[in-house]
Amino acid sequence: MPEYGSLFVCLMGMGTVFFGLICLIVLTTIMGKIVGGRPAPAAPAPVAAAPAAQEGNRQEIAAAVSAAIA
Repeated sequence: MPEYGSLFVCLMGMGTVFFGLICLIVLTTIMGKIVGGRPAPAAPAPVAAAPAAQEGNRQEIAAAVSAAIA
């Protein structure tokens, strides 16, 4: 059995990986064309942001955080 050099083994390994990746790209492209690439449904309108916390709520939030840490 012939002994292969490390450079040959490295190049064969990388070649095998790139060949596999190219096959995946081709198969994915073909499957995309077969399925038809349906567009995604439209996203619902964004919800308005919640109003900023009031000053009274800050003290309650600070107390709750302090209690959770303790």
